[in-house]
Amino acid sequence: MLSTLFRAPVNAIDQHCTSLDEALCRLYFYCPVDISVAGLLDTRALEGELVTLTKGWKNSLVDELAALGKGLDQKYSSAFGDDYQALYPPAQGARDAEVIETLHAGRPLAVRLDASEGAAFGKELTVQSFN
Repeated sequence: MLSTLFRAPVNAIDQHCTSLDEALCRLYFYCPVDISVAGLLDTRALEGELVTLTKGWKNSLVDELAALGKGLDQKYSSAFGDDYQALYPPAQGARDAEVIETLHAGRPLAVRLDASEGAAFGKELTVQSFN
């Protein structure tokens, strides 16, 4: 992200971390800046992107769930394990939580089909089963 934003080679970016205490550290990134883009930088947008990148999966899931406005954020904030988190983004977790909420004794199974572009042969079909 920084190399794209600042038009700098990846190997030109340097970083180091300073430990503030047992739970916190401060990351520093040093990057040469193309003078032609220096005045065009949207620092608020950059700050927003950095916050998103450092937020963590569970916090991002809570945000996604809260945006749905269905009160699912606390119920599902710890519902998905490490294996799931490694495979799916938080937005998928929020969509899955919505489907799980529809399950009940009279409807113990749900199936969702997702078609997406970009697969090796044009479209990819994902079948998910919930029970």
